[in-house]
Amino acid sequence: MGKYLMKRCSSLIPVLLIMSFVVFMLIHLIPGDPAKVILGDEATAEEVAVLHQKMGLDDPIPLQYAHWMGRIITGNLGESIFIKQPMGEIIKSHMIPTLQLTFYSMLFAFIVALPLGIIAAKNRGRGSDSFISSLAMIGISTPSFLLSLLMIMFFAVKTGLLPSAGYKPIAQFGIEGNFRYMVLPAMALGLVEAGLLIRMTRSSLLDVMQNDYIKMARAKGVSELVIIIKHALKNASLPILTVMGQTVIAVISSATVIETIFNIPGVGQLIVNSVTRRDYDVIQAIVLVIAVINVLMYLLVDILYQFIDPRIKLNR
Repeated sequence: MGKYLMKRCSSLIPVLLIMSFVVFMLIHLIPGDPAKVILGDEATAEEVAVLHQKMGLDDPIPLQYAHWMGRIITGNLGESIFIKQPMGEIIKSHMIPTLQLTFYSMLFAFIVALPLGIIAAKNRGRGSDSFISSLAMIGISTPSFLLSLLMIMFFAVKTGLLPSAGYKPIAQFGIEGNFRYMVLPAMALGLVEAGLLIRMTRSSLLDVMQNDYIKMARAKGVSELVIIIKHALKNASLPILTVMGQTVIAVISSATVIETIFNIPGVGQLIVNSVTRRDYDVIQAIVLVIAVINVLMYLLVDILYQFIDPRIKLNR
């Protein structure tokens, strides 16, 4: 296990380096001059030139990248030009709402998708299977922003059951107060991802159900539900786990739209505001952190594979 972890972690180093370079170059291709944005339209060319030199924007791109990576390696993500705070504090304050939204969305998607996927597989070809598969396709095809607007109209405007927007920190309002404001955005994200998980759960179970040991269990008179829960589900969980890892990444990536609609002060909203005002350091740091989270999520999925299927561990 230790050797495998070391091997996987060492293989991530070149990936992270390439990823950091791509992030740095993409950010610097964004049109606009951050110095002019900071100083305003009334600034003179001399004032802009002085601020360029102070921010290091006059240096060649490779040198700017080297300076930036030097700070990153030492744990210094820089400081926001506009917010005037260390990047670590900014990311922490905005990452917490995004991670909470991701957790609630994945919990909702898992609770909905796993039972429905099992029911669809158990009743293959029947009316319940067709109904659940249709729901899954609707969930996959419906944009999360459209679901958000429909939920706001029904649960907030029409019935008044839930707040339409806003965010309440757990530290101040408790889990109940936080959850009340996160229900609608979590459902909007979770329903879309639940559709994909339902289809993957159903197809994975149906593939496993064709194996000989399943036929033997049926011949012994074991009930279909027991066969699925006790024997088939674990062996079908590898592709389900892969999709769940990809779903977590998709939720974090698509949180920008949801956070904007529901006015959640998360990472997505921070990126939108930073792009608008050309705050290079914030954009680079946030995008790099999200990219690192994505890479670590795939590493976590690879590690979990070994606990589910011992053959993977033996082959390595």
